[in-house]
Amino acid sequence: MRQIFVVLVTVSLVVACSASGKRSGFAKPMAKVDVMREIAMTGNLKPVDFSGKNLSDLDLANTNFRGANLKGTYFRYSDLKESNFQNADLSGANLRQTRLVGSLMAGANLRGANLQSADLRGAVLDGVDLSNADLTGARLDRASMRNINLAGATLTDASLVKAYLGDSNLSGVDLRKVNLKGADLFGTILRGSNFEGTNLKSVDLSHTDLSGSNLQRADLSYANLQHALLFGANFHQAKMDKSDLRGANIFRTSFVSASLRKAQFRGANLSESNFTSADLRDANLHEVAAKNATFAWANLTNAIMGKSDFSSCNFSNTTIVDANIKKSNLTHVNAVAADFSGSDMQEVDFAGADISGANLKNTDMRGAKNMHRVIGLERAINLDKSTL
Repeated sequence: MRQIFVVLVTVSLVVACSASGKRSGFAKPMAKVDVMREIAMTGNLKPVDFSGKNLSDLDLANTNFRGANLKGTYFRYSDLKESNFQNADLSGANLRQTRLVGSLMAGANLRGANLQSADLRGAVLDGVDLSNADLTGARLDRASMRNINLAGATLTDASLVKAYLGDSNLSGVDLRKVNLKGADLFGTILRGSNFEGTNLKSVDLSHTDLSGSNLQRADLSYANLQHALLFGANFHQAKMDKSDLRGANIFRTSFVSASLRKAQFRGANLSESNFTSADLRDANLHEVAAKNATFAWANLTNAIMGKSDFSSCNFSNTTIVDANIKKSNLTHVNAVAADFSGSDMQEVDFAGADISGANLKNTDMRGAKNMHRVIGLERAINLDKSTL
């Protein structure tokens, strides 16, 4: 019996010791007093070294870890609010479910760190290396993330509401299911990034490079895309009502079935882009360059399209009711079965345009150019009810 009792006690002690580390694989957590003592003893002589240590479940708010060696350190559950991690090495550290609200982490190395469900609201992460870090479910609302490296990082379900990511390189980053509502991405490089289904409502994407990016079904309503480079980007079925794309380079970009009501395109380059079945009601396309673009089956009711180059565009079966197309270039367009009823088409150049079956009811075509070179004019509908 005595032998059995000894064995049971031994087993109990082993289990207890194992449980004390919260199944972290680390030694027993350091006490806060020991952490503070070590920092105080180190002083300014050299950076403190807690690499590989267990600092989990501690109240370490307002602690100075500046320049510290925290490589592989285990911080899970700890309160690190407003602590200073400037230029610290946190590569491979476990910061899962930590509280880092308002922390100062500029210049820190967080390569490969685990930041799952971490609270980083209002934190300063300028110049931080977050490559291959796991930010699943992390809260980064209002965080400053200027010039950061997120290559290979995981951001599934992360929240970056009103975060600042200016001048950062996020090329190829998967930003699906990330909440970026109201975020500022001015001047960021986002080539080939994946924003499919992402909330980008009211986001500042002006002067960004989104070439080749996937923005299918993304919500970009009220977004600022002024002077953005969108070459080859995919906005299929994206919600872009009242978005601002003035001066943007939108060459060979897809907006198939996108909602672009009241969108601003003034001065943009839309050449060879695809707007098939897009909703462009009340959109402003004044002074755009849209040569060889496709607008088949699109809705451009009440759109402003004056002084623009739409040469060689496809407007077949397009609804262009009550639009302002005054002084635009419609040479060689395919406008078969298009509905231009009620539109102002004064001084439009129609040389080589095919308007077979187009509805010209109540259109104002005074001063229209090259009408003698129009294809299918005799097959146009309600030509007699237009003003020539």
